[in-house]
Parts: sequence; C-alpha cells; structure tokens
Amino acid sequence: MVSRFLVAADVAGLGDDPVPWPIERKEHVVTMPDSHKIHAITITTSPDAPWIVFANSLLTNLHMWEFIIPHLISSSPNLVTGKSRKPYNILIHSQRGHGQSTVPPVPTTIPSLASDIAYLLSTLNIPTP
Repeated sequence: MVSRFLVAADVAGLGDDPVPWPIERKEHVVTMPDSHKIHAITITTSPDAPWIVFANSLLTNLHMWEFIIPHLISSSPNLVTGKSRKPYNILIHSQRGHGQSTVPPVPTTIPSLASDIAYLLSTLNIPTP
C-alpha cells in the first residue's frame, strides 16, 4: 500500500488568496430549430465572469479569434497600463455554413443569425443581461 501526503507551503503568505478557477473549454454541436447544426466552443474562466460572444465573418470560421482570446481569458496585468484585469468567459461559434456548422434549409438573414446566437445562449445556459 502506498501512502500519499499532501504537503503545502504558504509561499509569500498567499495561503488565504482564492485559488484561480481552472479554465474549462467545451465543444458543442447544437441542433437549431430549423434542423441545421452550429459548432460552438465555450471557454469558462470563472462562474462569475461576464460573457462575450464572437461570431465569424464571411468565408471564415471560429478560428479567426485564436489570437485575441488568450488576452480576454487572462487575468494578468494590462501590458500598457499595468492595471489588473478580470478575465471573460467566451462563446465562439461558426455561423451557418461556415467551419463545422451546417448550411440551413432556408436562406440566411441578419435576423436569423441573431436568432442563432440567442438560441445558443439559451441552449448552453449562458446568462444574459
């Protein structure tokens, strides 16, 4: 039998500081009301952090946001001002017919794209203001 001991050291008196919430990344394929599927990814940094939704532009997919997301989920100080910042939770998705999202059976309109986002927020239980 192996015994395991947890040894902790309170380095710099940080023992009372809250432990950072681990970042959780989940992929989703959501079937929309008109039967097409939307590929989405949620990145949760904290249950209390505000949410930001990113939608791709034409001829792109959700990967267009790869360079900005690390800055939005980080709690490290702003490089310009030196002020600390709070991280965001992120919802990114590929719009209808882009990336891994399927083409719907009906024409796409701006209101239908907005409805897709509203449906994603509801289905994935993401709080809205």
